[in-house]
Amino acid sequence: MRGLIGLLVVTAACSGGTDPATVRSRISTDLGNVLSQSQAASGLAMPGAIALGYVLPVMPAMPDAAATLAWTNAVFSDADYLGDDVFRFPAESVCKTDSGVDPECVAAVDKAQLRIRVDAGDALHFYPQLGPDHDEPIDIMVKHDGLSITADLDGADSALLAVAAALGAQAPAAQLAGQVTFELRVAGPAHVLSALTIDRPLAIALADQAGALDGDGAVRFTAPAGELATIDVDAKARTFTGHFDLGGLAAHLPGHDFAISAATADAAFDGAALALTGVALSASESIASHVAATIALTQLDATITAANGQETLTPSPRLELASFVDHGLLGDAAPAFDVTHVVLDGSVRGDPAMLSVMTGALVVATNPVEFGFVANAGECVSADPWALAACN
Repeated sequence: MRGLIGLLVVTAACSGGTDPATVRSRISTDLGNVLSQSQAASGLAMPGAIALGYVLPVMPAMPDAAATLAWTNAVFSDADYLGDDVFRFPAESVCKTDSGVDPECVAAVDKAQLRIRVDAGDALHFYPQLGPDHDEPIDIMVKHDGLSITADLDGADSALLAVAAALGAQAPAAQLAGQVTFELRVAGPAHVLSALTIDRPLAIALADQAGALDGDGAVRFTAPAGELATIDVDAKARTFTGHFDLGGLAAHLPGHDFAISAATADAAFDGAALALTGVALSASESIASHVAATIALTQLDATITAANGQETLTPSPRLELASFVDHGLLGDAAPAFDVTHVVLDGSVRGDPAMLSVMTGALVVATNPVEFGFVANAGECVSADPWALAACN
């Protein structure tokens, strides 16, 4: 993970025409400030992890700033400077194993001829070069108070084909279009703002060389233009605001279609409570045009507070979640039961292992139906599996 993050920001702190020592100095001052302030901001403790953990997978932790900075500095070594503002990307930096450097991995990465061109000014721009024609579909800009990463996919299919050929793989049929930008700005100590935006609609299609890009055997992804997420986190002031809108995303894998028709939320933390507004979700998976799984969260607002290692969730007007899974169509093993409908008309408090119904009722419907239950105020529910349980 650190290698991947570093590869994205590696293109961040070099000055055109300068020697590698100057490049590393700029990395330490500019990129170092952005990474350290971002890590400090990510230390903001606010409620939500427990409540969201009941329905979402564990989110990865942010890479360590010092380790990422050290890795990035090592990339811009004297030995890897090719002159004319271009550095060779050292394959050994991403091919390390517990026993050393994997020579087969190094050889494969070297065949891709990955290099980094740098351009300096008030801001530093880094352009990873891919393939023998040194295509530059990515622009990474770094200043002392922020960075941006822009990927322009129009025409990037030629770079993809060149890399595949260099690695000895059969070049796929490919068609890529659109542009996406990630921005991060340091607004103060432990205070950062970030945004992920699709500048032009994304359309990605890959298939075997003889395959049709619009056929079932292809891989496709589409997304409309728009702002997917904006975040303002200030660990010093203990505040957070965020806006999220992932609706309209669609993907196809051979035999499978995925769609997110709605996924929205606004969030605000004032140091005491996390307020969620306009939360809604609607997503589905289909196989051979037959619906295999769906999940839908009716739009709601909610408040989450934390105390003594527990969180209290209070939705308004109520939380209602419906899901459907056809395990036969998916071809997987069915569990003892699936949760098909959840209604919380009241409030709950708990930790990752158990929830206590504080007010109202929590109604859980299942398939088969005999595993469903109603938990009223004063009763508790275990998290794994969901079931009525004696309160601790």
